[in-house]
Amino acid sequence: QVLEVIMLWARHNLEEREGHLEELMECVRFSNVDQNYLANMSETDKVFSGVSGIKELIKDKSRHPKPRQIQQEEILILGFNDMYRVALHFNCVETSSLPQSLQGSLGTAACVVNNDVIVTGGHESQSQAWRSQSQAWRYNSSLNSWTRLAF
Repeated sequence: QVLEVIMLWARHNLEEREGHLEELMECVRFSNVDQNYLANMSETDKVFSGVSGIKELIKDKSRHPKPRQIQQEEILILGFNDMYRVALHFNCVETSSLPQSLQGSLGTAACVVNNDVIVTGGHESQSQAWRSQSQAWRYNSSLNSWTRLAF
């Protein structure tokens, strides 16, 4: 999902945005992406395969999280299963998996309070219908941990 969003964003204005792809690919957890999909994309997508260092990024399973602190100059992006911290110059600072109950959820909202991220709401699919969720989570960036908040 993140890989596809990055590629769609880049293609929207490829001439201007192609130079940011190498940095943005740092946000993608290639170990979570279907390897057949990546192989096909590497063979058929000239923009993707042309990203400097992309083969090494795909193979690198050793990247570990670093201590986190959310900076005022960063953007938080809630993906389908992950939260991404991106610096304003498009450098991916870190990724963190969302709590299981937020994964695949649409319609969440987030804000930063005292360097913690608060995520609320969401809608989940249940047999072709969407159900609202009443939930709130706090992400402690220094501990890389999520805690469910009581209402």
